[in-house]
Amino acid sequence: MRGRHPLPVCLLVCFAAVPIPAGAGGAAAPPADPARGLEQLTVDAIFGEKPLVPPLLSGVQFSPDGERLTYLAPEKGEEGPNAIWALTLRSAERAVLVPADVLPPPPPTGGESQTAPAPPRLGTYQWSPQGDAILLSSGGDLFSYSLAERTARRLTATAEDETNPQISPDGAWVAFVRGHGLHAVPMRGGAEVALTADASEVVLMGEPDWVSCEELELCSAYWWSPDSRRIAFLRFDQEPVYKHPLVDWLPVHAEVTWERYPKAGDANARLALGVVALADREVHWLETGAAAEDYLPRVAWERAGTTLLVERLNRGQDRLELVRVDAAGAAPPQTLLTEQDPHWVNLAAGPQVLDDGRLLWSSERDGWRHLYLYDAQGKLVRRLTEGEWAVESVERVDEKGGFVYFTATERGVLERHLYRVGLDGKRFSRLTQEAGTHATTVDPKGRHFVDRYSHWGAPTGLALHRIEGSQVEDLSPAVHRALSGFAWPRHEFLRIPAADGEMLQAELLTPSDFDPARRYPVLVYVYGGPHAQIVRDAWGGSRMLFHALLAQRGYLVFSVDGRGSDGRGHAWEAVIDRRLGKRELEDQLAGVRYLKSLPYVDPGRIGIWGWSYGGTMTLYALTNAPGVFRVGVSGAPVSDWRLYDTIYTERYLERPQDNPDGYRDSSPVNQAARLQGKLLLVHGTADDNVHLQNSLAMLQAFVEADIPYDLQIYPRQLHGFQDRKARLHLHGRILRFLLENL
Repeated sequence: MRGRHPLPVCLLVCFAAVPIPAGAGGAAAPPADPARGLEQLTVDAIFGEKPLVPPLLSGVQFSPDGERLTYLAPEKGEEGPNAIWALTLRSAERAVLVPADVLPPPPPTGGESQTAPAPPRLGTYQWSPQGDAILLSSGGDLFSYSLAERTARRLTATAEDETNPQISPDGAWVAFVRGHGLHAVPMRGGAEVALTADASEVVLMGEPDWVSCEELELCSAYWWSPDSRRIAFLRFDQEPVYKHPLVDWLPVHAEVTWERYPKAGDANARLALGVVALADREVHWLETGAAAEDYLPRVAWERAGTTLLVERLNRGQDRLELVRVDAAGAAPPQTLLTEQDPHWVNLAAGPQVLDDGRLLWSSERDGWRHLYLYDAQGKLVRRLTEGEWAVESVERVDEKGGFVYFTATERGVLERHLYRVGLDGKRFSRLTQEAGTHATTVDPKGRHFVDRYSHWGAPTGLALHRIEGSQVEDLSPAVHRALSGFAWPRHEFLRIPAADGEMLQAELLTPSDFDPARRYPVLVYVYGGPHAQIVRDAWGGSRMLFHALLAQRGYLVFSVDGRGSDGRGHAWEAVIDRRLGKRELEDQLAGVRYLKSLPYVDPGRIGIWGWSYGGTMTLYALTNAPGVFRVGVSGAPVSDWRLYDTIYTERYLERPQDNPDGYRDSSPVNQAARLQGKLLLVHGTADDNVHLQNSLAMLQAFVEADIPYDLQIYPRQLHGFQDRKARLHLHGRILRFLLENL
């Protein structure tokens, strides 16, 4: 559950990778359609040894000068270890930039070994700001590759992983986190230095705690100064934070991992902002003006390198301040901007500092997120965008060309497109043309962009475009042919009325041989909650294929985005404030009323399913609208909001001590006795996001109310299952449950 993309979208991403087992439930796959020469989707076709949809190029980046596009791919043929390839944009020539076998072997351990260690392989990489070197990560260690010398140097060789490496602006150093503390090593090799002391599992230096990364998108907690001489970082003292046990029950002697996890109303980590100098490793702790329970979710250096811009967010998350902090501690903090909201303030990316000191800022102050330009003292210069649509992310600021590039919903809530607008507030234009969803990367010079694009039923493709929109090259030709030989269910987007007359976005999937004279069962896929959006003109990955497979088995699959969902402005989502589930369920029931109005829907065979917040909504629907749904599949649900984390839960419900009625009425565990319909409850024992404790609490409530249930527990599985066999078993169980009960 991360900031702009909390619990709902996290699961949309995690769950999209879950495969469906072959022959689940003993039901034979539907036959092919020889009359049309099309194959039916099968589990083996979707999740066999060779994926049905080939993966896209990985590691796609522009070089700092914008002249090359680099990516990871096997050096020879389609198999083997990756090399880094470069596509020169002017000539369209491709060549290996960094060979696959370039990394030096591990240093000798001094002991005898029967087998030589495997040579390291290229993993992730990042360009140096000057474009003369590349930082490589492999097996938890760091290497630098000189493009002039065509050689790689090993920078680290430790048992512990070096995480979150960042190259200094001058390209001379690499900072990283190891052992929960900050370190740095010269980019050309040499002795590393420890920049912080006293780091531990309790005290994190430059490393965010779990809840900040999950809910505030603060997944890096240190920042290089523009002159490369200092690093600002956050210190998280987790001593007051509750320790939750995650138990591995499989060893003979069960093993416990303790997770620092602040539950709603609990104490959070204590925060401090420091600056450390590379020369002497002396740390200066800065005064931010933050209250004891405030969050510090965004930090950025200003261009001169003497001051920092820090966002302060109060614990109630209804007041956000942008504060200038003197890096030497010589002046008190200065508040530049303040955002307040009667419900909550949604975080976005932090301010972007322009070379002349002006600030690019985004705000939902008029109900829609838009871009604003401020001077260095926090005075509004001009508004850059406006309308009943939302800016979702800033992709690039091209100061020389005078443009801001951003992704937005201006074309409609179902789509996402790349736009640009001048820093003068003029010259607004849309750069992506094909209908659907676009995620883009703009080159540093503002001349090209890489587009990851899709629409419903079409897997995500990758293409290189000129900045005005014309395509230079299709980088994923095989993707477009992936599903061409398969029978594909029918799909339509709908707009249906809610009880109060508002129009809701919905979608309906029907079998390819749909017969309006038949009566079909319906499975409602639900997510709900703030910032989630199910109904999109976009590729839905394995979830979409799973639903297509269900359609081939004779089900209709339906979804509706109700109040609280993303893309329709802050007022649309804020109606769930202090009471989760109620308004979301009302809109889901409007969807059910629409379904029952269709002559081809069997009104007695409507089911519901979801994962994470969708699992919560499944429980909430079965207990707060008893008799509406015949079956439900609830995966990894929050059953009691007192058991979920501080930042996410308190944003919408306040603290339990401040809103006890809201917590009671929003938590399905308190309505367990009203459950009707057959329930399958699923959870992984190692879930560090929504703890197994949630499902156990729900089970106890069922026991006390004498309510039957089906339960599926998966040892060692996280919130999104990682083990292939567990994923296979999970989907076999879900599919069999639906075939037997719906």
